Amino acid sequence: MNDRQEPPQRPNDNGNLQRARGLRRVRRFLWGTGSVALLTSMVLLMAALMGAPGSGAAPQAPGNPAPSSTSSATTSLKTISAKALTDHGCDSTEWHFVINQLASADKAPASIHVTWANGSAADVPLAKFTGGVAHYSTTANLTSTVTSATTQIYSAWGGEFNLSSGPCGTSTTTASTTSSAAVAGRSGSPAAA
Repeated sequence: MNDRQEPPQRPNDNGNLQRARGLRRVRRFLWGTGSVALLTSMVLLMAALMGAPGSGAAPQAPGNPAPSSTSSATTSLKTISAKALTDHGCDSTEWHFVINQLASADKAPASIHVTWANGSAADVPLAKFTGGVAHYSTTANLTSTVTSATTQIYSAWGGEFNLSSGPCGTSTTTASTTSSAAVAGRSGSPAAA
């Protein structure tokens, strides 16, 4: 006979045994072929995203965006020039330009390049975007006249870029004086009556 008896199992021992078996299963899963493949895939993906050698992605210098073959069709740009440079609303306090029919605020150019008759030029930043219209304002060169305003915009854009308002200069004053004189001359003539 066998005098040796097994010690009685405590209720806790059964729970510990099940936990140990569960941990062994988890360990086998983690070190199994499936998890090694997953880990390898994750490492390769991280290497590709970071531009590691051999990943097919070339590292880029700061400030130089990587060329993208997919974005060139959607982000191709065209140069546009402002209209109404001599036919705009009069406002002696600022030059105000608008670009309308924009698909969204992120499609609005960050700035426009304006040149004046006095030889000055400035990049005027986007002031606000409301209802599909980008607004650009500056108080620079209020005693001169705008000779050009240009910017780059997405190629599918089909709206208008205009000088909305600005100082009207002497041409409007001269026209007003001439018009006033002509009206005054007519009012005194018998033909006007």
